[in-house]
Amino acid sequence: MKTWIGCVFAVCVLVLLAGDVGAQDVLPGVDLFTMPAGGTTCDKHFDSASGGTPLPADFFDPGSDPFDGVIALEGRPLNTNPTNVLGPTDTIVERLAPATLPDECASSATIPI
Repeated sequence: MKTWIGCVFAVCVLVLLAGDVGAQDVLPGVDLFTMPAGGTTCDKHFDSASGGTPLPADFFDPGSDPFDGVIALEGRPLNTNPTNVLGPTDTIVERLAPATLPDECASSATIPI
């Protein structure tokens, strides 16, 4: 009798978990990111010499100069909490809306962050 009840329970759980198999939901929430170890940098090229597109005048503020150069980005831990709850996190991104992705490998969605 216990085996039969266990089987019925297992089938019910599988049916509930199967739900909508055709889509994947990404819910609103927070993602914590960390740059790879070793102080890896990422160079963003805005210089015309490297084939980049310079930032135009007034991009940052009215009256700001155009920028034609390279910006080196490097992650550094936020470490804003004395107990270091965030660990080595250097970037926090909050998803403000849900996204439903079709059950395909190369799917994407745009949501506000």
